Amino acid sequence: MVINTRLVVIIILLTPLYTNADSEYSGNFQLRYGAVDFHKTDTSIFNNDEAPNYKPFSLQSWLAKKYTSEIDIFLKGKIETYNPHGTETSSLYVADDSPDLSIMLDAGVIQNYGDFSIEFGSKFIRNRITSRGGGENDAFKRPYDYRRILGLYMNSAIDYGDNGTLMGTVGLLANQKSYGRKHVDEMVYAQIFYNYEFNEKIDLNISRLSFRSALKDKPTKPDESGHDLDKTSFGVTYNMKKYVIGAGFERHTIRYKIKSKIADGDAFFLSFSMPFGNKDIRKRHKLMINNSPSLGFVENLMSGVAE
Repeated sequence: MVINTRLVVIIILLTPLYTNADSEYSGNFQLRYGAVDFHKTDTSIFNNDEAPNYKPFSLQSWLAKKYTSEIDIFLKGKIETYNPHGTETSSLYVADDSPDLSIMLDAGVIQNYGDFSIEFGSKFIRNRITSRGGGENDAFKRPYDYRRILGLYMNSAIDYGDNGTLMGTVGLLANQKSYGRKHVDEMVYAQIFYNYEFNEKIDLNISRLSFRSALKDKPTKPDESGHDLDKTSFGVTYNMKKYVIGAGFERHTIRYKIKSKIADGDAFFLSFSMPFGNKDIRKRHKLMINNSPSLGFVENLMSGVAE
């Protein structure tokens, strides 16, 4: 895990330096910080020793190159820590079965077709959730549970009106390796995203993500009915030429189908971005790279507190 973390951090931090030395590339470096609050009720999926609140902080960077006049290729890396808190009972660790860390790598190819574009990409996610561990009734539990997820997706975007871009994404994910007892598997997701260029400096966007999964409980048991998550997001960005600042709001709804429980949560985010490199990559393609679904937190929730 340490090696993977260091590799992604190196990719993220050195990408702007490398790109500035080579004008063939363009990219973006982003810092993002937020607060997530899930509302605990009688039907909530959160137990007293599981964290309903988080303070996500992430580093993200992507690098793109114009392969031909109509084709762009890119590589994106992201590392995000969630800082869980708000448990009602003490535990050996901060919280039990709660999202802790995600490492994500994303690579793809984008083809331009005039007023629309199509992207094919793959995702690698390395997730970690907290675990109480060490109990006499569960001697195999560790301080952390890890999972390794691989997936493929297709993304398309079209110019919508004079100042709008409409984007749709569908994808598949599967857990390749898990050290925990339970985890979600056979995951499918879809997102619709719309960006409106209000003026040269301000962009407004809205998106809807639907995530569906099956739950796997131990290797000897068949898949059970899994969990659903829907997320609606609203955002605004302000372009300062050399930098871009952003703010966003998200509404999460998790449906735990096995026990007919739900959880609603709100999230607020602030971001600071630094575009770099040349300007050859189309704005539509940059939107596709920046706003493809980031699924580390979603999968962590599904395999953590929702299991």
